[in-house]
Amino acid sequence: MNTIMPYCVVNIGEIKCYDVRSYRLEDDKLLYIELNNTSDHVLFETKTPLRVICSGSGFEVFIWGVSSYFLWFFTKRDNVCILLKGVITPLTHDVYYVGETVSLPKLLIEKLEEIIYFCNAIRKLIKTEDQFFLIDSKLVKDLRITTLVSISENPVETLINYVKKLLAEKIGDRETIEHILKYMLERKIPLQVLEDPKLLIHFIKRDEG
Repeated sequence: MNTIMPYCVVNIGEIKCYDVRSYRLEDDKLLYIELNNTSDHVLFETKTPLRVICSGSGFEVFIWGVSSYFLWFFTKRDNVCILLKGVITPLTHDVYYVGETVSLPKLLIEKLEEIIYFCNAIRKLIKTEDQFFLIDSKLVKDLRITTLVSISENPVETLINYVKKLLAEKIGDRETIEHILKYMLERKIPLQVLEDPKLLIHFIKRDEG
């Protein structure tokens, strides 16, 4: 099959891709895809209402009859996508919520500013500008892969736990991590500092001194 760009046909429990280096489907939901180039676009064809949500830098959606087409833009070879039924609602230009309906959870609305802050903090910690997706845990549980995160009834707590995990990988010291989280909750840490563990620790010690 000749295509002008990498192309995948997606059904529940089944996927076929063309012009990609490799791909595999795990648990009928998680798609791991390795591209030939770091800047490939991939077009996914699904049957509505199945969605394809990826760790990518951007996407466009087209509907034609009973089919949906998701054009994803990637900046790295190795990427992960999740296949699920749901409604995608933008919270900002690069943070989205995926739920069963168009209605947003009450706590998400009430804590939106805090949620956006921690989404952007996670981006800095993993050094990516990929789109961020908060996915209702009713659709998928315990998902925490780069910028694809399933959230419980308390989305802020979910994101803080993710931040703790990432800080533990970078810094390790529990007391320092608690200081960092305290400063983050008080908005005393510039987000760009989170990209460099040494600079982050220096910032904390300087401020305490």
